[in-house]
Amino acid sequence: MYEYRPYRSPLRDKHEEHELECPVAQSSQGFRATGGFAQSSHTHGDRSAHNFGASQQNLGASQQNFGASQQNFGASQQNFGHTSYSPSRQPAQRSQRGSPLQPRDEDQLFASFREMLLLERELERAKVDLITTCPDFNLYDAFKLLDRGTKGWIQSFDLRDAMTDPRGIDLPDFSLEDVDLFLARYDRDNDRKLRFSEFCDAFTPMDKFHADIINRRQSVGYSGHLSEKALMIYRLVWTTHQRIEKRAEHLRQKLLNSPTFSIYDAFQRVDINGDGKITSYELRAVIEQYGFPCT
Repeated sequence: MYEYRPYRSPLRDKHEEHELECPVAQSSQGFRATGGFAQSSHTHGDRSAHNFGASQQNLGASQQNFGASQQNFGASQQNFGHTSYSPSRQPAQRSQRGSPLQPRDEDQLFASFREMLLLERELERAKVDLITTCPDFNLYDAFKLLDRGTKGWIQSFDLRDAMTDPRGIDLPDFSLEDVDLFLARYDRDNDRKLRFSEFCDAFTPMDKFHADIINRRQSVGYSGHLSEKALMIYRLVWTTHQRIEKRAEHLRQKLLNSPTFSIYDAFQRVDINGDGKITSYELRAVIEQYGFPCT
C-alpha cells in the first residue's frame, strides 16, 4: 500500500535550515529593513512639511487679499454714508420703489396735498355746523331751491340762475366757472347734470354720526322752505365750496405748469405697491411721510 505524504519543496527546506542557522543575520536584516522604512518615512515627512509650509504661505496670501477686500468694502460703506439727499428726499421718506419725481416737484405735490386736506377739513366743519345749528335744514328742501322745475336734476344754467336769484341762494359772484368746477367734482356720470344723489354727496359730512342725522331728516312740506338762519348758513357752505374748488384748481394748474412735473410719475410715487391704483391707505402713508397726520 502507498503511504500519503504531503509534498515539501526542497527550496523551502533549505530556506528553513538557513533561518535556524542564522538568527542574528535575520535580525540584522530585519533591523536594516526597519531602518530603510524609517528613512523612507522621514523623506516623506520632509516633503509633507514642505507642502504644509507652502499651504501656509498660500493661506497667508489669501488672508491678505481678504483684508484688502474688507478695506475696499469699508471704503464703499464710508462713501455711501456720505451720500447727500434733499430734505424732502430722505430715504425714510421714499416709497419702497423710490420716487420718480424731481425733488422740487415732489415737494410741491405734497404741499398741494397738505393744503387740499386742510381745505377739506374746513368744508367738513361747515357741513357739520349747518346740520348741528339748523335743526330744520334738510337736503330735500335745500335741493328744491335749485330744482325749480322739480325734474329731479339740474343743469349748469339752472344752478347758475338759482345762485344769482335774490329769492334763492343769492350769490351773485358765483360764476359759470364756479358752476363748472362744482359739477366737475360732484357730477359722477359726467352728463352735465346734478342729480339729487350727487347733490347729497356735496352736503353730507364724511362723519358717520352727522351723516346719519341729515339722512334721517325729512322735508317740512313746503317747496324750498328754509329758515333765515338755515338759509344764511346754507349760503356759507356754498361759498366754502366755491373757494375750495377755485383753490384746488389753482394748485392743479400750478403743478401741471411745471416743465419737469409728470402726472404719471406723480401717480407712480403714490402708488406704493405698483398695482395701478391708489388706495386711501397708500395716500395716507405717503402724506404722513411728510409729517402731516391724516385721519
